[in-house]
Amino acid sequence: MSYDICYDRCFIKSGLGYTPMWLVGSNSCTEWVWKGRKEYQRRERHWSPICNMAGVSEADLMTMARKYVRGNSQHFKWHGKWVDDAGWLRFVENGIKKAVTIEGILSARHMNSMLCRLHVWVGDDSHFELETYVKSTEEYDNWLRKAKEVKENRADKWGPWYTIDMGLREPIKISYTSQNLTGRVAAKYEGNYIVRFDEKSITYSKRVDDAIIFDNLDSAKKACEGRGLPISYVDGDSVAARKEWRWVVKVSTGACQGEYIWQRTARRLKLDYRAKYAKRFPTKAAAEKYITGLAPSYKVEFEAVEVKS
Repeated sequence: MSYDICYDRCFIKSGLGYTPMWLVGSNSCTEWVWKGRKEYQRRERHWSPICNMAGVSEADLMTMARKYVRGNSQHFKWHGKWVDDAGWLRFVENGIKKAVTIEGILSARHMNSMLCRLHVWVGDDSHFELETYVKSTEEYDNWLRKAKEVKENRADKWGPWYTIDMGLREPIKISYTSQNLTGRVAAKYEGNYIVRFDEKSITYSKRVDDAIIFDNLDSAKKACEGRGLPISYVDGDSVAARKEWRWVVKVSTGACQGEYIWQRTARRLKLDYRAKYAKRFPTKAAAEKYITGLAPSYKVEFEAVEVKS
């Protein structure tokens, strides 16, 4: 059975409304891609606007979404699970809530501009029109007005198609919470906290105690950006509170006795013999609850311990 798989969602927010972009592809089609020096095969995917919609209102988006609510429990797959009718509506609603600007996408992708164009079919042949590179929301809206005019003046039932270049055919790592940060912030790179920086480099660590707390988002961006790294930002007060957490989980039996848990993945536990790098919990009860969740998968015993620093 062929079905669609959604790999990411990134709705664009502009003056004309929302453009609901998603990274989607069929489970039965594959493509060859390069990773480092190796070429490998994976399922095909591409960025496209849902239902060829661009620059539409929130009401129009939800009206479109409700048209597809027909008692269907298998719209597409998202995060490895089937999306049913309720999940489909949440998918669109959350996309609207987390919509980002053109500037936000360019920053996350480390791109200077995005190519926007119309894909027009004439019989069995096709070509692109209105090819324009946009660098801001204003330029995107200017292009979109022209594109809508062209689209409205054509008699095509399904086209022309809005084509917006989102960079690589990969998920976009955008820190949605950073858009609303107003107080102190902390900076992160690939899940690690920024702990030191200078004019030439930055240093990062998984140790929350060493995380730098910046006075505001602007000062954090000034210190960390412009280095070609995907930096994200989180609430600084929350990070400061986490620095006070002192409970960790320790392996008490087996070959890894005495080591501490610092991360749990889908397949294994990552351990460290240094308590300062261990995963922290606010209370002993929280640590013991975490241990309860480990019991079905691991035969060794664990204990909650308090560390001084």
